[in-house]
Amino acid sequence: MRQYILGDIKQKYLLRTNRRRTVKLHFVHREPHTGSNISICIVAGKQAKVKLQATTTIRSSAIDSHAWLEIIVITSDRATVQAAPNLEIDNNQCQAGHALTTKHIGKNELFYLMSRGLTKDQAWQLIVSEVTARYHNGVRL
Repeated sequence: MRQYILGDIKQKYLLRTNRRRTVKLHFVHREPHTGSNISICIVAGKQAKVKLQATTTIRSSAIDSHAWLEIIVITSDRATVQAAPNLEIDNNQCQAGHALTTKHIGKNELFYLMSRGLTKDQAWQLIVSEVTARYHNGVRL
């Protein structure tokens, strides 16, 4: 998916899967004084294999633009995620940044919550819901 940034946008994306998925997102600043704040959360369980290509491009014509690209990855079991936030900057009159955060939900965390009376699914949901709560109105991938 390619999206052109025409003003200021703040967008959240959420991908929850237990299967193989490949997702490509590309955000392009072409106009001056544009801004983007993109946040992507991936929750992968079981034996999921996810590949994410997320890129923000600031073209030379997009002077005084700002961009932020954030990826949050949560895995459990044997799930794997390949993800990297990419920035392509064509001018030096802009501000841009990116971040990647990962969290693996291990057996010990689930065991601890299960010892408090939760089922494995309830424990998993509790941990995931804490991180993904801010994505509940986001775009589902």
